[in-house]
Amino acid sequence: MEIPVLKKNSEARRMLTYISVARRILTFVVIIIGASVILSQFRSLEKLGISLLASAGVATVVLGIAAQSTLGNIVAGIQIAITKPARIGDTIIIDEDWGYVEDIRFTYMVVRTWDWRRLVVPLKYIISNTFENWSMTSAHQIRPIILYADYRINVKKIREKFEELLEGKDNWDEDHPPIVQVVDTTEKAIKIRCLCSSKDASSTWDLHCELREELVSFIADLEDGNHLSKSRVQLQNREFPKQKNTSDNED
Repeated sequence: MEIPVLKKNSEARRMLTYISVARRILTFVVIIIGASVILSQFRSLEKLGISLLASAGVATVVLGIAAQSTLGNIVAGIQIAITKPARIGDTIIIDEDWGYVEDIRFTYMVVRTWDWRRLVVPLKYIISNTFENWSMTSAHQIRPIILYADYRINVKKIREKFEELLEGKDNWDEDHPPIVQVVDTTEKAIKIRCLCSSKDASSTWDLHCELREELVSFIADLEDGNHLSKSRVQLQNREFPKQKNTSDNED
C-alpha cells in the first residue's frame, strides 16, 4: 500500500530530528570514550585514562555544577527527540513570531521566520514554555477572514460570493466547506467571519489574503458601497418662534 505524501513527509521530518539530536549526542560520547582509550594506551598516561573512565560519576557532578545551563539544554534536546513537541520542518509560533524549525543543535533550536530571520532558541525554553506547533499532527490549517459591513447588508450574498471565490482557488483543500457567519456586532457594523482551509500554513495564509482582498472589493462595489460600515448622524428640523418686527413697535 502506497504511503501518502503527507505521511512520508512527516516521517522524514521525525527521522531527521532523531538523527540530528542522536548524532550530536553520539559525537560527544565518542569523543569522551575515545580520549579515555587513547590516553590509556600510553603507559605514562595509562593511569590518567583509567582514572578518566573511573571518575565519570565525579566528572558528571562537576560538569553539572559548572555547566548546569548547557547540560540542561542537552537533556532538553533528548526530551525533544523522545516526546517530539517540535521536529525539523515543523511550522511553529514562538514569542509571536511564526516560522519553520530549521535545525536542532546540542543546546538550541534554529527557527527560520517567514521573513527569513533566524531565531536561536535555547532547548530548555522549548521544553519549559508554551508555543504553537501548526504541524504537530497535520499541516492542514483553517484561517478566518474578518469583515465589517453595514447592518443592512444581505449576508446571503456574501455567503454565495465566498463559495464562488473559494471553489475557484487551487489552494483550497476542499476538506472544510466554506462557512460564513455573523459572529459579532458593534455600534457601527456587523462582524462577519469566513473560514477557509488549505494544505499547509503558507498556502492557507496566501489563500486567506487573496479571499479577503476580493471580498472587500465585492462589498465596496455592492450597490455602490452602500453596505460599507458607516456612522450615522440623524438631523431634525426644529421650528423657532418668529421674532417680532421691530419696525412695527416703533410705529
